[in-house]
Amino acid sequence: MSTHPRPMGWLPIIIVYRRPWDRTELFLQAFGGGKARCEFTHCELFFPDSGETFTIFRGGNMMKSMSLPTLYKLKSHMFAWHLIPLNTYEYTRLLHWNRQQIAHHCPYNFRDLAWQIAPGMISHLCVTDLSVTTAHNPTRMFCSQAIVLALREASCTVGARQVLRNLIFSTNSRLVSPSDLSRLFTSYLGICVNCTEVPTDANEVNTHLHNAVFIQNNAFF
Repeated sequence: MSTHPRPMGWLPIIIVYRRPWDRTELFLQAFGGGKARCEFTHCELFFPDSGETFTIFRGGNMMKSMSLPTLYKLKSHMFAWHLIPLNTYEYTRLLHWNRQQIAHHCPYNFRDLAWQIAPGMISHLCVTDLSVTTAHNPTRMFCSQAIVLALREASCTVGARQVLRNLIFSTNSRLVSPSDLSRLFTSYLGICVNCTEVPTDANEVNTHLHNAVFIQNNAFF
């Protein structure tokens, strides 16, 4: 892959989607998603510049890992991804919010996870999304919900783009699954989920960021 300089004013985040890892996730894949295909059962937010990955695993608290990029290489067939370009204001707020949830030891949201195996018509009628105030300091989250809430926080900061806000408020954070999230970004970015190895090298990341800003015809610009 040829390399490109980093586009000025843009910073990368990578949403990493993971395929089923154990029997519980295979169950969720089989029965979750309603009529839509449920390819992914976990997702996490990777900041390639710092090497930090933020996520929340079943039964745990919000956490940060510096070692998951190694797993992206060792088990590359398990992962897919979307690179999202953010401006400085969005990126700074997003990173701060994720670190804040770790400091608060935000726990896993088992209660709403059950809605992912309920018929879509019922869940959308019964489940009201979190208020903006509650989402600022959530009391519990599951993995894809955490990404939605984080990006909502980023989209509400001074200097954030309206298009990011429109995108991330278009889905119910209490119902969104990892596969739903992949379809949402596929629609708005105008590109399919990338099934190649998650980029961790600075040159690779800069090239993908350059392509996202200057080449791809997506709704972010």
